[in-house]
Amino acid sequence: MSDDKLPVPSRSPEGWAAASLLLGVFLVILLQIISRYLPLPVPIWTEELSRWLWVWLVFVGIAEVERSDAHLKMDLVGGALPPRLRTAIGLVIDVVSLIVFAELLRIGYNGAVRAASAASVTLPVPMVFFYAAYPVGAVFIILRVVQRMIRRIRSLARRTGEATR
Repeated sequence: MSDDKLPVPSRSPEGWAAASLLLGVFLVILLQIISRYLPLPVPIWTEELSRWLWVWLVFVGIAEVERSDAHLKMDLVGGALPPRLRTAIGLVIDVVSLIVFAELLRIGYNGAVRAASAASVTLPVPMVFFYAAYPVGAVFIILRVVQRMIRRIRSLARRTGEATR
């Protein structure tokens, strides 16, 4: 099995959450558009809510893409490499990704702590719930990158075992 085809489950909590958030964004924007043509006051909270749902969607979506290893990749050089070397390079890229997402977790946590005392402009919710998208998303992303690293390490071990026989 090549590194490009590492087995992952087809459904995940991140996928369902991302789909639900996308539906939420769609419905809130639809409400905003429709309310402009009704003889009722336009709800002012729809713009802020759609923006924050979008932010949550991005971070949950990144976790889903990491889970399925579906990020866009340049495969010109990597595709020509032997599978074992390609897997090893993927592992190095995962380690670098882990460092970047750990920094995102740190930055997101600090931002959420700073926003804990702030209130939303149009919604009756503390801003910490909105800023929590960064650290919560980073935790799920880190978990999925670690899972992928484990799959790559097992794949390398399998290939090493097959090569020594």
